[in-house]
Amino acid sequence: MVTLRILKKNPLQKAGVLCLAMLVTGCASTPSLSSLQTQAAERGVKDVTFTDALPSVDFGNLVSERVYPKLQVGDGADVKIFGFEDISGRFIVNRDGTIIFPLIGSQQVEGLDALDLQMKLTQAYGDGFVRDPSITVEVDTAPLGRIVVDGAVNRPEVIDLEEPMRLSEAIALAGGLNDDADMDGVFIVRSVNNQRYVKTVDLADLRGLGSEEPLLIPNDFVFVQADKNRQLYQDFLTLIPALNLAAIIATR
Repeated sequence: MVTLRILKKNPLQKAGVLCLAMLVTGCASTPSLSSLQTQAAERGVKDVTFTDALPSVDFGNLVSERVYPKLQVGDGADVKIFGFEDISGRFIVNRDGTIIFPLIGSQQVEGLDALDLQMKLTQAYGDGFVRDPSITVEVDTAPLGRIVVDGAVNRPEVIDLEEPMRLSEAIALAGGLNDDADMDGVFIVRSVNNQRYVKTVDLADLRGLGSEEPLLIPNDFVFVQADKNRQLYQDFLTLIPALNLAAIIATR
């Protein structure tokens, strides 16, 4: 039977990976998309669509909705005060939640994001130290989200996304395909507005025929099927309601 390698062992993750295993392991003759859709309807599953084209998501909205990180103890902030390089630099949040800055001394910064700290420093340095200070602050940026690459790859991986990523890049970051991988058995699962979409990808077509390569977005789940001992796709349909990709990603 197909062996799945997972990053951590916990009930939620096992349930999610089991669901995907049942989806992507199949008999020698893979059912058509319309056949899979019909089977889903017959079983009363209403939140899955088998498709050749995954729905697109507005990347601008993903960026605008990004949750910017708040400074915590031990975090670093890169502060640049234009024209005053000698008092610029990288500063670390102390155990009491403060940073000691040149000239203005100790400032409480824990819980502030980059913009909050920029405003605080602009006011503090502008109060008798620097005339009309121009200050920029950078802290480690939170990723837009994460994807999971699992199955017949050399290193199953959770990948942080800063921008949409090509499928081949994600597979490369997961160590590439292993010797058991099925080139035409790559599956992408995407959830949009509580609806799940499943797309089958043939890597041989991508590499040999130059087919358009899918772009991955946060919460996508990529599974590479092993090319042996396939089971029935239909078993997946009864377990679709238990597949919560965002929750699986959060547990890894």
